[in-house]
Amino acid sequence: MTRAAAQCQGDCNNGYGALVAGETTTTGFFKNGKLDGPGDVYGEQLCSGQWKDGKKEGFVVYKDGDRISYGMFVNDQKQGLHVTPFEDGSIIAHTFDKGVLKDNHAVLKSGNADCPYGNCQNGIGVKLENLPDGKSILYTGKFVNGFLEGPGYSLYSNSPNTIYATYKAGITHGFMVIMYSTGGIELAEMQDGKRDGRLINIFPDGRSEAYFFENGTPVKK
Repeated sequence: MTRAAAQCQGDCNNGYGALVAGETTTTGFFKNGKLDGPGDVYGEQLCSGQWKDGKKEGFVVYKDGDRISYGMFVNDQKQGLHVTPFEDGSIIAHTFDKGVLKDNHAVLKSGNADCPYGNCQNGIGVKLENLPDGKSILYTGKFVNGFLEGPGYSLYSNSPNTIYATYKAGITHGFMVIMYSTGGIELAEMQDGKRDGRLINIFPDGRSEAYFFENGTPVKK
């Protein structure tokens, strides 16, 4: 189906909208008819994250075969560390340079209960943090001085939802994608752990809403 034959809800030229073309729905902020900013593509490819001029640019969560992976993109090409997490807590780390795979390996078990896989001090690993209420948080990604730095993934033991984000000193900073167990998705620009900028909520039935936040507070919809 050509773009002319596609159906748009909202403004798919210079604004916010959802463009349906065949089996693919593209939801997000558009500039000159292309995704530019937070956006989600659902169909033959599954990509949720940051876009520029219709290309993946920044942090993106994507379907890689039958698995979900995450990492950074530059000019639509994978760059740096990309991680594929598994249900048992294990991960596979992939390293790319301008879209070319340079390294691909399973992160080894460590024998440490607080860091069951890899190096959670200065390296790639899986860190388990026990909370005072008896719950726990699982963190996955690259650690610097014991804190997540760059693309990462977190899962709370009392929540079925998964959080993918870029981190700075262990705090979400840059961009965040939350995948809800209901099938919904949230995409948000982040600043020092707070929603700051554009935010998209995509509901399980395909409907979506866009918001603008300042310092964690919604200012307009």
